[in-house]
Amino acid sequence: GINVAKNIANKLKSISHRLKFDDHSSDVQSSDGSTFPIMTFGSSITVDSQSVFLQLLSHMEMFTSEEGIFRKPGSHSRIEQLVHDLGTHPFHSVVSNDMYTPHDYASVLKLFFNELPEPLMLNGHLEAYAQASEVKCDITRTLCLQLLILLLPPTHHMILSNLLQFLSIISHTEESKMNAHNLSVVFAPTLFFDTKCGDTIIPE
Repeated sequence: GINVAKNIANKLKSISHRLKFDDHSSDVQSSDGSTFPIMTFGSSITVDSQSVFLQLLSHMEMFTSEEGIFRKPGSHSRIEQLVHDLGTHPFHSVVSNDMYTPHDYASVLKLFFNELPEPLMLNGHLEAYAQASEVKCDITRTLCLQLLILLLPPTHHMILSNLLQFLSIISHTEESKMNAHNLSVVFAPTLFFDTKCGDTIIPE
């Protein structure tokens, strides 16, 4: 029981010094000389990407009752443009463009995770998540998962916490028709995709 949690925690602590995380700023300067954070795709999570991601989640709170949110895809051309805009323009100016739909924003959010070189839950931790999911005692299993989450770098931890809160709201919004199971089907492969072996390790 509790020994499993301790063993997992000790294993991860022993490798944590070998994990390197990129938290540098990627601010862009506007024409008036002011700087603003941008969201970069296909690279490690920066503090700026975290900032824009959280703004994106906040903006999407108005879409929690959208039917099929995260299941129905957005327009490919608008998604490409939205990715470009988030990497080159201040967030407030991007969301003021009314051509983007709720499904465009949801698709871009998923794309952000899909293009990470390291999954949000970290390659080095995926096996431990799988082991923790097999623990039969609910209390011990929860403790194991909490320990694993605490070992995430700050940017990953912040994004995961806010994402889970946001998805919880959607799952309890009947109009969305996206319950916890539906959302897990959408996000688990993205959050637990092992970029080293090209496979998905999904805790039960």
